[in-house]
Amino acid sequence: MSPADSAVLAPGIDVKLGGSPLDPLIAAQLAHAEIDLATGLPDRATLRFNDHRHELVDHRAFVIGAKLEIKLGAALQRTAATVFVGEVAAVEVEFGGELGTTIDLVAFDATHRMHNTVASRTFKQASARDALQKIAAEHGLRVGSIDTVVAPAKLETIDQVAESDWRFLTRLLRDAGGRLQSDLGTLTVVEVGAAARGAREIELAWGQGLLRFRPRASGAGQRKEVVVTQWDPEQKRETVAKAPVPKTAPALKRPAATGRVTYAMRPGEGTKTTEPLAKAAAAEVARHFLEAEAVAHGDPRLRPGATANVTGVGKRFGGKHVIVGATHVFHAAGGYVTRLRLGGGESSLLQDLGSAPARRATDQLVVGVVTNTKDPKKLGRVKVKIPVLEGLETDWARVALGSAGANRGTYQQLMVDDEVVLGFEHGDIERCFVLGVLHNGKDKPDAAMVDPATAIGIRQDKDLDAAFKGKALVATDKGMTVKAAQGPLELTANKAMTLKSETAAIAIEASASDVKVDAKGQIAISGVSAVKISSTAQLSIEANGPLKLKGAIVEINATAMAKISGATVMLG
Repeated sequence: MSPADSAVLAPGIDVKLGGSPLDPLIAAQLAHAEIDLATGLPDRATLRFNDHRHELVDHRAFVIGAKLEIKLGAALQRTAATVFVGEVAAVEVEFGGELGTTIDLVAFDATHRMHNTVASRTFKQASARDALQKIAAEHGLRVGSIDTVVAPAKLETIDQVAESDWRFLTRLLRDAGGRLQSDLGTLTVVEVGAAARGAREIELAWGQGLLRFRPRASGAGQRKEVVVTQWDPEQKRETVAKAPVPKTAPALKRPAATGRVTYAMRPGEGTKTTEPLAKAAAAEVARHFLEAEAVAHGDPRLRPGATANVTGVGKRFGGKHVIVGATHVFHAAGGYVTRLRLGGGESSLLQDLGSAPARRATDQLVVGVVTNTKDPKKLGRVKVKIPVLEGLETDWARVALGSAGANRGTYQQLMVDDEVVLGFEHGDIERCFVLGVLHNGKDKPDAAMVDPATAIGIRQDKDLDAAFKGKALVATDKGMTVKAAQGPLELTANKAMTLKSETAAIAIEASASDVKVDAKGQIAISGVSAVKISSTAQLSIEANGPLKLKGAIVEINATAMAKISGATVMLG
């Protein structure tokens, strides 16, 4: 009968290294085992062996990468249960320490590989669940339960940019209101602030299973509600989700929370992402109202995500607490205890969302909407409203241009309600710049302007003013069209104006009206081979003074009648 199947009437430990039970020589020198289980981190195990005679230091079993499985059994439990499955990541030896020569084997569960891979890639037409399954398969990991808070909806693209696989999935699932964690090397996703699906409830009674209990209730940082805002470029408006902070420890009297906290998030899928984010952030705020540390008789069932029902400590601090961290400590000479962290835990979601001083909205680019273009200093500045910051309006913001200088530059007049991108000098909102203008789902570009065949497209609702102190040259390898859809088209030159065609004819055509050529001086029309003036109807040549027709040979033909008249007609 293997140790795993044997009855455990006193605290015991069963270790497999490299897939086999420990060599009796090694097992006899095991002094200490510590297994640290924490939400959001790989499981870690440390085994310490005495080696006063240096018999183990070169043992072939102590190999980095070797599989390690640890089972622990509490007193009066019938069987041992697995608390750790992983692989050896480090071997550390101390010669001449206070305890003599010791060897430490440090191991992590298989999810630690996800921290080692930093990648940039795009998942197309995929959901958060799809990305989780793909990355887990790449690392040879199994995916367990996924809380229903993580929607299966597919997104057009999901980008992983210079992030470890673990960090990427943590962020991706966090945006859906879920939390990634490892359970014996199996990846699971639980709702923030909730116990893991199917997790057992363990009774911890003071004076029996519970040896030490240190609760702490604090109203600091507690708020009435959490607000999450995002900019929706399709609808050209902000989406706002509000979530009340749930009340925990109802038997514990607390002052009424009146404040709220607003987080500005990057553009997402509207309320599909803001609502779960707001709910998750509110749950984390609530978790930090009541936190506790505890020490209990060793019990392998005590794991992150499980619920501990604490009794015998009064109503105020007793009741159900979600375990966020558990450290199982086994001493060969002193038994087995489990140290617990209940309630609060780490606050990565609140920090990532932007709680001070971790991150501010002005430390990054944000989207705004122009509210005022009448700059009193005539510098082309604008005022901008930032919807995700509760409609905060900036001071006059300078506009970044392609070129700018004294009486020169390129300038495009912004209009009220234009969507723009803002940047901030050293993160100071009073030193903001408009970096560019954006089209969106409401303000779409002209289709011809964004046609792939169009290199540069310009559409304006106002005048176009272009002035050059030097020459202006516009050249094209193909045709060029200058068109005024409404109103006249005028070409003006202070000196000579020339229309020239190198190889083909020049045509001036008015399809619906007259053509007029007018000059203060003479008008000269000449042709090297011939000049031809014709009309499908009448043709008139008039002069208020003398009219001369001169040629080497002058011929006048009429298919009907020819008439010459005047006060005096002279022929010859």
